[in-house]
Amino acid sequence: MVAGGKRRAELTASEATKRAETEQLERTVLEARMEALQAQIEPHFLFNTLASIDQLIQTDPPRASKMQQSLIRYLRSAMPQMREGSRPTLGQQVNLCSAFLEIMAVRMEGRLQPVVNVPEGLKSAVFPSMMLQTLVENAIKHGLEPKAEGGRLEIGAEIVDGQLAVHVLDTGVGFMPKGRRWRGTGQCPRAVEGLVQAAGPS
Repeated sequence: MVAGGKRRAELTASEATKRAETEQLERTVLEARMEALQAQIEPHFLFNTLASIDQLIQTDPPRASKMQQSLIRYLRSAMPQMREGSRPTLGQQVNLCSAFLEIMAVRMEGRLQPVVNVPEGLKSAVFPSMMLQTLVENAIKHGLEPKAEGGRLEIGAEIVDGQLAVHVLDTGVGFMPKGRRWRGTGQCPRAVEGLVQAAGPS
């Protein structure tokens, strides 16, 4: 009986170790994908913003100055995440997206109304780099930019059943053709929503 109990304990420990290794591998793959995505997005966004500033300097200097200040804020938020070994937090991602939204609001000439509703207590939670900005960019590109009058974009976060839930909602046109309705994360025609589960604030 003692030998059998020891064997079961060894098997349980072995299975737990394998699960932990699998989860760590999945996290590593996800982080690598996010880093690759960040490498693709940032140069494109940076060059477009600099081109917009250059054009506005000639046509609307006050707006050019406002966009330049927002770009500086964006880069200041992005720099800590580029350091080796840094752990991105929800607060860093929110700051990054807030600066990004300021730039897009200037580029969209008042058609974008951004709202950020993230409690201070949740900003210390570890959060994947660039995931939030990817959702925000999709909400603008597919939801608000095609809509003549633009609309509202909201970033929010809350604790649901002990887990961190983060959402991006917009009042844009959505992905689906008129007359069709979808239900589910990322498919609502008037909202782009991403739910990210985590252990909670660190």
